[in-house]
Amino acid sequence: MTDQGEKEESVAEGIIRRQIEDLVKAIRAKDIDGVTSFYAPDLVSFDLTPPLRHCGANGKRRAWEEAFAALSGPIAYEVRDPSVTINGGLGSFTASTTSTPRSLAVPSTRGCAGRRASGKSRASG
Repeated sequence: MTDQGEKEESVAEGIIRRQIEDLVKAIRAKDIDGVTSFYAPDLVSFDLTPPLRHCGANGKRRAWEEAFAALSGPIAYEVRDPSVTINGGLGSFTASTTSTPRSLAVPSTRGCAGRRASGKSRASG
């Protein structure tokens, strides 16, 4: 890989990591618009609680709305062992996530994929 290619991948990785940080902040604040601003319209997401599969950003949004409504008080949400992989115009992010209170299910963002287009990056999870 050329130095230019490595630099572009480094910049893309930084963008994805900042977006994940912003996503975590939105989840902790129960900011539904902030959470869903990262989703591609055609995302496919898999969660630990039924329905296990969500197709489309609207389905995932409804899952978060239900979770936020079920939780009183703030949400403690952590991303552990994050890994970002860049390959050309596609970036992928995987990590383990935890949230509290643990007695209630909160949708898991187990992975997000970002697309770069015109210098912008979108994430889906």
